[in-house]
Amino acid sequence: MLKRIGSNMEEITLTNEIDFNFVGHFLNQASSFSPYKADPETFSYQISNPIITRLINNIKSLSPTILPLEEPEYDKWVVIAPTKQQLDRVLSKMNRFIGLSYGAYPNNRPFPALCKFEIETATGYSNEYYYWLSPKEYRAAIFKILEMWLDLEENRPDLSLLVPPNFRDVFRDFQTALATHNWDNAEKYLGILSQNRLTAPENISYLSIELFAQKQQYDKIWGNDSFRILAKGYLPRRIHVAFIKAFHHQMLLVNEKNGDIDQNLTIVQDSQTQYDKLLTYRQDIIDDIAIRVFAYISVINQTPEAFEKLESITTLSDETCQLLDALKPLFTPPSEQNPEDRFKDLFHNQDFTNAYAAANNITDDEIRIPAQMQCVAMLKDSSLAKMVMMNFENLKESQKNQINNREPLFPIYLNVVNTIANVQTEIYSNW
Repeated sequence: MLKRIGSNMEEITLTNEIDFNFVGHFLNQASSFSPYKADPETFSYQISNPIITRLINNIKSLSPTILPLEEPEYDKWVVIAPTKQQLDRVLSKMNRFIGLSYGAYPNNRPFPALCKFEIETATGYSNEYYYWLSPKEYRAAIFKILEMWLDLEENRPDLSLLVPPNFRDVFRDFQTALATHNWDNAEKYLGILSQNRLTAPENISYLSIELFAQKQQYDKIWGNDSFRILAKGYLPRRIHVAFIKAFHHQMLLVNEKNGDIDQNLTIVQDSQTQYDKLLTYRQDIIDDIAIRVFAYISVINQTPEAFEKLESITTLSDETCQLLDALKPLFTPPSEQNPEDRFKDLFHNQDFTNAYAAANNITDDEIRIPAQMQCVAMLKDSSLAKMVMMNFENLKESQKNQINNREPLFPIYLNVVNTIANVQTEIYSNW
């Protein structure tokens, strides 16, 4: 908003020193026809020419604008914009408004040359600009035309209101807002997706969880009853991570800081019945906080295979490594079972994730790959399915025939795993 000072001055406040200095460069060279006062402490100017004030105000909204400079023999009108596309567009408009009637491009060219500033430009603006020249006697007429242009731009309908939103563009804008931590815009785009029903309600919930996780507002994830209902089913990887981090933050973090590992083991064990799918080890998740929760689960289930996988991750923080060191002595002495028998026991007990980990330790390809396929068929994990299918395809034909002859149910598992590997996923399923 512009603030009127007295009867013939308006005050405009810029957002930072860079913008203040950039505007000052132009005002200083237009002071003969637009007197002004500057306040460097508040980055504000009091300007006598209301049209120049409105032109400068465009800088605050990152809009294209035109700024005048007074040269000894003529006026110079500088066209600036945040992007080259916007710059070309506003120049095209000025050609229609002003054209050859009131001005000319340098050297009477039909099109202006693109110039570059030697001073630091306003924040968010390109350092490129166009300009045209005009006799000083046309100054008042050009200001009138620029005033009309400003009025038209202010009253121009928002094209976004005329074009129905589509999922792809809004989802892209949502992701950009998340990446730049622009939470207000992220919430706005989330509202557009929801209000226009551009995706399923479940995906709206997933996006909301993603937003809360990025903002580290874990209480709004774990404290939401409807979100916790989602946590009882199969979750896309990125949402699974967000839930586990929320569970850890709300349920385990305080005890962890106090060194009360036994209490956390009790909490995780009590929660496993209600959130069995959430509190299940997944090899495709290596988030540092999630690893801590998986470590508790591994101790409770007494599955050293999973624990060894966790220990082998090289990106763990010092705090997580210390927790793993504290949990490691809680395992009972390992059994003398070979990997194949260990896989069979775990699979029989429907502990498919750790059965898969045990299957990985089987050295014989013709035994390991069918075992892995049985686990993947139950886990329905597309990333694991693709990896197992690739390993199977790399076998020799003689090995494939051996497996088919020895495992009568193998064709069924092969078909199921191949289907899982080729599923076209929802927007979050590949996270």
